Amino acid sequence: MNINLGGKKIIITNNIILNKYRIQGVLGNGSGVTVYLVRHCVLMQQRIIKCIDKSNKNYKFYIKEIKYLNQLRHAAIPVLYDIEEDDIYCYIVEEYIEGLSFKELFVHKNVELKDIIDFFIQLSYIFYFLHEQKPYPIVYLDLKPEHVVFSSKGICLLDFGGAVELKGAEISGNCMGTEGFAAPELIEGGYIDERSDVYSIGALLYWCLTGKVFIPEKEYDKLNDVLTDYPLVVKEAVIKCLQKYKENRFKSVIEFAEKLNLVCNYNKKKSSFKIAVVGSQPRVGVTHFCMSLVCYLNLNHRKCLYEEKTDSAILSVLCENDNNFCEAEGIVRGKNFYGLPKYGSAVAMEGIDYDVVVQDCGCLSDAIVNIIDKADFCIFLGGIKSWEIMHTGQIIKRSAYKDWKEKSCIVLFGVDRKHNYSSYIFNEKRIYFMPFSINPFKPNKELNAFFNHLSKTMGFTFVIRKRFPIKGIFITDLIKNVCKFGERREKIELQKKSE
Repeated sequence: MNINLGGKKIIITNNIILNKYRIQGVLGNGSGVTVYLVRHCVLMQQRIIKCIDKSNKNYKFYIKEIKYLNQLRHAAIPVLYDIEEDDIYCYIVEEYIEGLSFKELFVHKNVELKDIIDFFIQLSYIFYFLHEQKPYPIVYLDLKPEHVVFSSKGICLLDFGGAVELKGAEISGNCMGTEGFAAPELIEGGYIDERSDVYSIGALLYWCLTGKVFIPEKEYDKLNDVLTDYPLVVKEAVIKCLQKYKENRFKSVIEFAEKLNLVCNYNKKKSSFKIAVVGSQPRVGVTHFCMSLVCYLNLNHRKCLYEEKTDSAILSVLCENDNNFCEAEGIVRGKNFYGLPKYGSAVAMEGIDYDVVVQDCGCLSDAIVNIIDKADFCIFLGGIKSWEIMHTGQIIKRSAYKDWKEKSCIVLFGVDRKHNYSSYIFNEKRIYFMPFSINPFKPNKELNAFFNHLSKTMGFTFVIRKRFPIKGIFITDLIKNVCKFGERREKIELQKKSE
């Protein structure tokens, strides 16, 4: 079988390409690039293969995608599996993300505003991840409806051929971009930075709301009239993104996301899920555990806040001794980390809202009983060393008081592989062993697996969205993180009766 690509032919034998992928269809074909949907003949996993003609004038941009996909590790960005090449073509094998592109989804024009806002908040955090890359930030630059996909994982970003590393404060040059979505400085060959992406996000939001591509010369003076049916905050966000000069736009994608959070009292309608973490004794690792959990949740698309409930002032020490952390608007910020210091009753923090709040309560005492009572879930931390066992036993007994047992679990530091993260020691079925990690801000693979297991076991379910078929298309329904304690209690009661 021969596939014609710009006058040249790709040879495919028995519908097999690269000797190990069976072609299931062609997802796209044009401009010297063919995109195949394939299935690995041994692993039986679906993937895509981009077949790129090396004589393509944009070949260097497509090759850049290999570099960035190999560098970036994020659930919303495709995984790079392999690259192959011959004298004529380069073959890029990537993760297949099944879903609807914005171009497919919004053509129906009946997506609710609350869903659009949620889409763009998710998208902003993907861009924040890119802009926070070290040693150099990455700007995406080529944002358009075809490159954003609504999938079962949430919003995903595809095609990094136009991305650029900012190796200085700013760089200039002609980069790949799409007219109507690319910032003016990109089209005109001027200096670009992270605010160039802010413009593109605003242009895409404008397209989602109006169905029109934003042309500055024609549309800018009409923005107020075109967006008149939308809340003032939405209008202000779009207009600020689409300013011609970078200095007048949002300073960062996070600032844009925080603006969107104000839409229709979006934040006021949702409440944070509070997890209280309590230790059996001093220095058992409560702060280390809390910070690891916060980073894990933020990495998994749940905006999570660390809340300091003790007088340790650990967040203040963190800012003073680590340049990767700084305080802004009362919140200590770092990569995948937000922290609220204990300011005391004299300081009122308003407008703080996160999907999850992890409360560092220190050691168990009468002073924090009220915090545990109000929490949605409680994690009691203990140690397994010989001098820690007595204190661990005491906290396990106290965790059974009141109604805490049904909304709590025990976590012990130290991996016990025989028990596979759970154990019947201490006569308890709610005990989990946490693997050791040196840096709480960089969870390793084993620790991520532990948190994933712990989250599922305690009934803390992360559901980004549901999809419902309405009039032949999919509409999203935002739902919050929930802990189904009622269902768990019923199951426990049924098990006891059966026993």
